[in-house]
Amino acid sequence: MLPSSRRSRVGAPSDSDSDSDPQTYHLPLPPPDHNPIEIPDQNQNPDQDRTDLISHLPDCVLSTIISLLPIRDSIRTGILSSRFRHLWKQNPLHLDDSTIPRSLRYTTSQVVTCIATVHPGPIHSTRISQFDLDFRRKLDDLIETFTRKGIKELSLGFGYKGVRRYRLPLSLLQCQTLRKVSLSDCFFPPSPFLDSSFPNLRELTLEFVFLWDDLLHCLLKSCTHLEVLQLMNCAGLQYLRINCAKLQKLTIHEEGYGTHAKEVVIENAPELRSLRLGGIYGGVHKDFSATCEET
Repeated sequence: MLPSSRRSRVGAPSDSDSDSDPQTYHLPLPPPDHNPIEIPDQNQNPDQDRTDLISHLPDCVLSTIISLLPIRDSIRTGILSSRFRHLWKQNPLHLDDSTIPRSLRYTTSQVVTCIATVHPGPIHSTRISQFDLDFRRKLDDLIETFTRKGIKELSLGFGYKGVRRYRLPLSLLQCQTLRKVSLSDCFFPPSPFLDSSFPNLRELTLEFVFLWDDLLHCLLKSCTHLEVLQLMNCAGLQYLRINCAKLQKLTIHEEGYGTHAKEVVIENAPELRSLRLGGIYGGVHKDFSATCEET
């Protein structure tokens, strides 16, 4: 310890001190009510006195957390407490069959049907891309369950070659809650049944779906709120006429499978901002936003 004459307060050293001499600084004393840092006891159980912060969260926050989990993990939260079981039942369901374990892939129909039927809450989105023949026979009833529980987004894929395409039921076309639909390898009922189809739909994607001119015309006429339309390798069209008052984005891609539209005419689409033509139509991309803003 240096003599007291060499001590200084906290701050810069005095000019009389050389750079080589060590400096001693007096740190301010803590106030009387200051709590010293406690060093944990090494022999203490780490789980002792641990506060469960998650249980103190409100139901709305816990429901949001559960909704972000894969369906398998969200179901598992039910083993934590009866409160989580209650929340999972009321939480909107987002069903994706790609998350089903491989060991259950051969029973996808039973798993999906069981989850959709047992879950008492709403079903907001569903993506199904793995179908077997038995599942197709039950699909109409399953779609009826989806529409009854307020489905908002639906993606149906039929990718098996040589299997008869699935005909869409009227219950799906008349669903009031659907906002986004993606369909692959299926077909629509005749045009007279398309009146009032997808009344509140905002986005529609059709891939490998057989279409014809009158059918698409009736479909677009009934989809009065449609903003995004994607037609991917859809055979059967001859002369494509686009009449859709709120349409903003249109994508048409054709690789030459079967017949394809020889002409594409935008007759009535005042809100159209983007047009993409791909495949045999070339690589056309037209952005109308700048033109529309100028006019």
